[in-house]
Formats: sequence, C-alpha cells, structure tokens
Amino acid sequence: MSFKASPLVFFSHDLKQDAPILELLQEHFGQIKVISELKRVCEALSSPSPKIFLFAGDTLAVSIAAYYKSLDACSKNSTCEHKVVTLVSKSQEKLAFDAFKGGVIDEFLIFRPLHEPYRAILVIEQLLIGLGIKTLATKSEQEFLKQNNKYPSELNQLVEKGKQRKAECNAAF
Repeated sequence: MSFKASPLVFFSHDLKQDAPILELLQEHFGQIKVISELKRVCEALSSPSPKIFLFAGDTLAVSIAAYYKSLDACSKNSTCEHKVVTLVSKSQEKLAFDAFKGGVIDEFLIFRPLHEPYRAILVIEQLLIGLGIKTLATKSEQEFLKQNNKYPSELNQLVEKGKQRKAECNAAF
C-alpha cells in the first residue's frame, strides 16, 4: 500500500501487543499503513499527502524518539503536513499530557489498556478534519433520535427546539 492510499500511518515494533487498537482503527477507518521501520516513517513523511502518524511504544520516550529520529533522518526532504499521536500506557498519561502541552506531540491516546475506544476514533476524526482530509459528517437530530428511539418524545422535541436555537445563535455570530 502506498502512502497515498491512507492518511493514517501506524508505527509499532510490537504488532501483537498493539493489535487491539490497530484492529479498532482499521475497523473504523479502513486502510491504515502499518510500519515498523524508521526509514519507512521517513518515506511517509516525505510523501506529499497529509497524514496522521500514530506511534506506539513501550514508553512515551520511545514513541517520541521514533518520530523525531524519523523527522531528523528526512531533514533534507520536504515533509507533508502531518499530526503526531503517541500511544501510551495509562502510567505515562501525565508525561504525555505534558508533552502535548509543550507542543512536542499533537495528541496522545491511552491504549495499554484501551478503555476508551470511541475516544481514539474521536481524536483521529478531529485530526483528520483539522488537516482538511475529512469533513465533519453529522447526522440530523431526526436520524439520531430515530436510531436511538429509546428517548422519550419530550427529549425529541427539546432537541429539535435546541438545534433551532443553536442555529439562530450561530447565525448571529
């Protein structure tokens, strides 16, 4: 698969351990370029289409090092517009948050263990939208309420009224 085929590039040295999140992402997003060599990361960085790089490692330092070594290795080439997501264990969450606040990474996901699968999808969806790769596909409130018909009719009415009010507020801005 070429790097143009998917905007998602997943780097890992241990695909067996990383299989749960990789399977989740493949199920939702389809094709993901999976690589385990840093020179392949450099190739992906050098291809022109925008991408999201997901770096899985035993520690945050391993994930960050993999990205920055790759970036340094292809310093003679122009790089694509991209975002970097590190995949870290729960014990590394504070370090990852500090790296995010410091601008070292664009986002992080806790995946060992993966307790919030929908957050992983949400984070990547938002990054894809931010890169202009994907537009926000929203369902109408009627579609949502129809699919989730366990809500009372009062809530249906409240949502409809609230969406109208929200549209009016947005128009006023």
